[in-house]
Amino acid sequence: MSAFEDFVQTELPKRPYLDADVAQETVMVRRGPGPRQLGAVTLTEGQVLGFSGGVLVGVTAQGLGTRKFTLVVTIPADPWVVPHGMNSTNVIVQVVDAAGYVIIPDEIHLTDGNVVTISFGTAQTGTARLLFLD
Repeated sequence: MSAFEDFVQTELPKRPYLDADVAQETVMVRRGPGPRQLGAVTLTEGQVLGFSGGVLVGVTAQGLGTRKFTLVVTIPADPWVVPHGMNSTNVIVQVVDAAGYVIIPDEIHLTDGNVVTISFGTAQTGTARLLFLD
């Protein structure tokens, strides 16, 4: 028997499979304890893979990127006080220097729902980008 025939007869049946073909751009997930219990999750535009009721599904990332605020600091300062006025503390903060490198601040303090204070230890210039998740 050739190596190919050996593979088809002995190895291929051991590999996981689905009963039906799935759409392109589909994520394959293991749906049970057995090695062949696979399922497909098809993601549509704007969806990410997430849990809903303990099951992996496509979930819509609602509002992501729709509420954002940018502060550019051209004179070295420490701390940066960012008055964004978004009435939310559900925020992701990114700080980048003038050369495009991400700066890791010493501290990011969500002062209140309308102000973020970013501390470095030494005065910095650059850009603070805030992305609100609600």
